[in-house]
Amino acid sequence: MKGAAVDPREHRRITFATLIAVALISAALIAYEIVLMRRLLIESWHHFGYLVISTALLGFGASGTFLALIEQRVRARPRGTMLWLTVGLALALLVMPRLATLLPVTARFIPDDLWTQAGWWSLYWLAALTPFLLGAAFLGAALMNAGPRVGQVYAASLFGSAAGAAGAVLIVSRFSIEHGPWPSYVLVLIAVLLLHSGGVVGEARRVVRIAIVLVLAVFALVAERSWPLVPSYDEYKYAARLERLVAQGSARRVAGCADPHGYVELYESDLFHDLPFPALSETPPSMYSLVLNGNPAGSVLRIDDASQASVMDGTLMAFPYQLIRPQPRVLLLGETGGANVWLAQRRAAAWIDVVQPNAGIVSLLAEYSTQLNPAPNSKFHTDHPRSFLVTRKRLPDDLIQVVSLEGLGLGSAGMHGLAEDHLATVEGFADCLRALSGGGVLAVSRGIQQPARENIRIFATLVEALELLGVEDASRHMIQVRDYLGVCTIALRSPLDEQRRKLLRVAIRGFNLTPVWYDGLALEEVNQPDALDGPPGTDVDWLHHAAREILSPRREAFYDAWLLNVRPVHDDNPFFWDFYKPRAVGELKRVYGDLWLTRAELGRLFLYVSLAVAGVAAVVLILVPLGVVEFRRRMKAGRGKDSPRIGVRDRNLSPAALWTIIYFGGIGLGFMGIEMALISRAIRWVGDPVIASALVIGGVLFVSGIGSLTGRRIVGKRVWLAPAAVAVVAVVVRLVGWDMSSGPWVLLLVALLASYFMGMPMPAGLAALNERAPRLVPWAWGVNGVASVIATSAAIVVAMTAGYRTVVLLAAAAYVLAALAGSRLRIAT
Repeated sequence: MKGAAVDPREHRRITFATLIAVALISAALIAYEIVLMRRLLIESWHHFGYLVISTALLGFGASGTFLALIEQRVRARPRGTMLWLTVGLALALLVMPRLATLLPVTARFIPDDLWTQAGWWSLYWLAALTPFLLGAAFLGAALMNAGPRVGQVYAASLFGSAAGAAGAVLIVSRFSIEHGPWPSYVLVLIAVLLLHSGGVVGEARRVVRIAIVLVLAVFALVAERSWPLVPSYDEYKYAARLERLVAQGSARRVAGCADPHGYVELYESDLFHDLPFPALSETPPSMYSLVLNGNPAGSVLRIDDASQASVMDGTLMAFPYQLIRPQPRVLLLGETGGANVWLAQRRAAAWIDVVQPNAGIVSLLAEYSTQLNPAPNSKFHTDHPRSFLVTRKRLPDDLIQVVSLEGLGLGSAGMHGLAEDHLATVEGFADCLRALSGGGVLAVSRGIQQPARENIRIFATLVEALELLGVEDASRHMIQVRDYLGVCTIALRSPLDEQRRKLLRVAIRGFNLTPVWYDGLALEEVNQPDALDGPPGTDVDWLHHAAREILSPRREAFYDAWLLNVRPVHDDNPFFWDFYKPRAVGELKRVYGDLWLTRAELGRLFLYVSLAVAGVAAVVLILVPLGVVEFRRRMKAGRGKDSPRIGVRDRNLSPAALWTIIYFGGIGLGFMGIEMALISRAIRWVGDPVIASALVIGGVLFVSGIGSLTGRRIVGKRVWLAPAAVAVVAVVVRLVGWDMSSGPWVLLLVALLASYFMGMPMPAGLAALNERAPRLVPWAWGVNGVASVIATSAAIVVAMTAGYRTVVLLAAAAYVLAALAGSRLRIAT
C-alpha cells in the first residue's frame, strides 16, 4: 500500500493473545480438514485423505502468493489485516461447505460427463480450499511480523494444530456430518475476540471485536435455520438409494450413531434381501440393512434363534465347515450384520470370536439382534482384526473367516483402489494362518468379476502367505471353488490328505459347486457344471488358469501378462483394491470403446490427475511470488534505492531465492512424505484412515511444536543441522517402521524423535530470512506449502508403486538436499 504509515506500536508486535489466536486458527483448520475427510467418506466413495491434505496445503501455498501481493499492507497494518483475514475465514467456514453440497459431483460417471464432472470437482475443491487459504494467510501474516518470536508463533501453530486434530477425533466420534464444521467456527470467533482491530484505539477496540462476533453469530444462526448443512450423497451410492426409498415411504431409518470409525445407520424395509451368496432354494427372512459411512455394511437377520437362519446353510460361507472338525472354534474377522454368527451357531461351534473395530456396529447389533445376548460360547471384540491376531493370546482356531472381504464385488468404479487394507496383505494372511489349528482353514468368499482380478489376488496372496510361513508346496494347501455368483478361496494349515479330499469332493457335489483348484483335481472336473470363459483353445476357466500359473515357476510371467495388476500386496503397500496397470487403459479403450472409463480403475486416475493439478499449481504459485519479489527488488535497484540484501547482478535467479526454493521445498517434500508413511502405519494399528490421519497429524505437529520451541538452542545459526538430523532419523524410521519383529511402541518412539527434529527446519530457515532477506518470507511460506501439496499425492503414487519404505527413503533424500541448501542459505542472504 503506497504511502501507508507504519504504526510503531503495531509493527512486528506478537502479543500473548495473538499467539493464542494463532493456536485457535490452526486448531480450527485441522479440525475442519479431518471433518472434511469424514464428510467425503460418507457422501462419496472414498475419504480422499491425500486430496484433502493436498487441498489444505495448496491453500497454504496460495497464501504465500497472496501475502507476497499484499506484503506492504501486512507489514504496515498487521493487526488489522489479521483481524479481517479471521473474519473472512469465519464466513468461509459457514458458506463454503453449504455451497459444496449444491455441486452435483460424483466419482462414477460415463465418459460423456468427464469434462462436466471435472468442472464440478474443480469447483468443489475450490470451495474446500478457500477456508485454508484465508486461515493460512492469517498464520503467514503472523510469521511475517513475528521477528525474533518466529519460533513461538510457529510452535503455537503446531500446538494448536495438534489440539485441533485431537478435537477432530471427538467431533467425528460424537457428531453427524451436519454439525462437523461448528467447532471450527466457534474457535475462529474466539480468535476474533482476541485480536486487535487496526486503526482503532482504547476501549473502542473491544467494542469492535464484540460487535463483529455478534454479527457473525447471528449470521450463523440464520444460516443454520434457513440453509441447513445436510448430507449430499453421490447419486450412485447406497445411502442415496436409501434416501430415495425413505422419501417414497418404502424404507424407514431405525437408528444411527457416530463412532470413531464412522457413522452407522440401521434401516428396515420389505425390499431388503441383501444377503451374499444365498441358496436359491431358501427364502431369506426379513432383515435390517446396516449402513456404514453411506455404504452397505451387512444385513441383520430379524430372527430370534439359529433355527431360523437356515438360509445360511447353502451359502459359500457354509462350505468351509465341511472340511473341519465338528464343534469347531470359529474366528470371524470384520463381521458386521451377524449372519455368519448364526451360521456358526447352526454348525454347533464350540466357541465363536467376533472381531469388529466399529463400536457403533456392535452397539446396534446389541440393541436390534439377539446375537449379543450373553452366551457361553461366543464373544464380541471391539478391535482391529490384524491387531487382534497379533496381540490376543487364544487357543488355535479351526476356521478363520475374513468377513471384511465378503461381498459380491460390485465395484465403486475402482475408487476403493485408494483404500488401504492391512489385513488383506501377505503378512496379514500369514498372521491368520499362524492362528489356525493343525487342521484349521482360512476362508474368503468374494463375488465373480469380469475381467477376473479380486479372486486371483486373494488366491495369490494366500499362496505367498503360506510360503512366508515356510510351506514348500502351497498347491497342496489351496482350495478354490465357485458357483454362478461367487468364489470361495481356502488355505489349509496342513496339506490336503486323502481323507479330506474325499470330504471335499462330497461337499462340492452337495453344494453343486464348480471346482477351480485343489490338489488332485482331475482336468475333466474343471469348469463343470457352471462353465465360464477361459484361455482360447482350452476347456478350463480363467480362474483355474490363474491358479495353475501362480502355483508354477511361471508366476512372475503370469503377473506381468495379466491385464490387471493381481500381484499380492504387502504391509509396505497395502492397497489390496488397486488393480491398475497402465497398459490396461489401452486395452479397455479397444474393447469397450467410448465406455472404457466405466471399467477403468478410477482411483488411480483420480490420484494422477490430482498430482498433475498439484504440479501445475506448484509452477504457478512459485513463479508468481518469485516474479513479484524480483520485480520489486529490480524496481528499487533501478531507482537507486536500497535493495534487499539478496545480491542482484543480472537477470538470473538470485542465489538467495534459489537456495530458498531448495531449502523450503525440500523440507516440505520430506515432512509430508514421512507424515503420509506414518499415517499408513497408524492405519495398520488403528484401523480407520480418518482417525489414523487425525492422530498422526496431531501427534507429529505437537511434537514438532516442541522441536520448534527448543530447536534454536540446538541449531543456533547452523540452518543445515535441523534437516540433516531429520534425514538421519528418517532412515531409522524406514528400518524399524515395517519390521514385523518391531512392535508399535518401537515405531512410536522413533516417530516421536523424527517429529521433534521435523519441527526445527522451518523456524530456523524463517529466522535466517527474517534477519537477512525478509521479503522472501512469504515466498518461502508459499514454496513450502506447494512442495507439501505435491508430496502428499506423490507419496501415495510412490507407495502404490514401490512401497512406503521408498517414500521414507525419498523423504530422507529431500531433507539431505535441504541440509545442503541450508548450509548456503545464510551465505547467500
